[in-house]
Amino acid sequence: MEPTVEWLARYVHETPTLDQKTNRQAYRKLSLLEQLRKRDEITAEQLRAADKLEKHYFGSLGHDVRSDDGYTPDPLEYPQAYHADKLRRAAAAVASPRLWGALMVAIMNDSPRTVERIGFTARATKRREIARATGLEIINTGLELLTLHWGFLTHEKLAKPPNAA
Repeated sequence: MEPTVEWLARYVHETPTLDQKTNRQAYRKLSLLEQLRKRDEITAEQLRAADKLEKHYFGSLGHDVRSDDGYTPDPLEYPQAYHADKLRRAAAAVASPRLWGALMVAIMNDSPRTVERIGFTARATKRREIARATGLEIINTGLELLTLHWGFLTHEKLAKPPNAA
């Protein structure tokens, strides 16, 4: 019942853990953005912004995206409209169709080659390294704008060098 060797070689996954009820190994596939965070190619704040964007995207499609046990003290009357409005505001904050499209592709696709595909779309090149760097820069810029929009980072924190006290 565990994954094949081919599946494990194809997908990045977390170290297996034991499930409390069944006492067998359980694997969880990492999303593309989690893989980028694990390699330190995006920051923790950018991953939080991507998670929030993903939540609003699936909420706008009508999925129940409440966390924990699903109890909210003040339930939303029209949750799909609420999430669609949050998504519209996020798109306005990004303000670039190219950046917004790249973020949507990164959220919807889990393939490790997605970053390269974004780069190939944005820049006419035949080299995978250049396409990956371009795609990563586009994703970083879009997520940075979302971290500012949702208040995970401020302009002062963004301008400060990482080693400054």
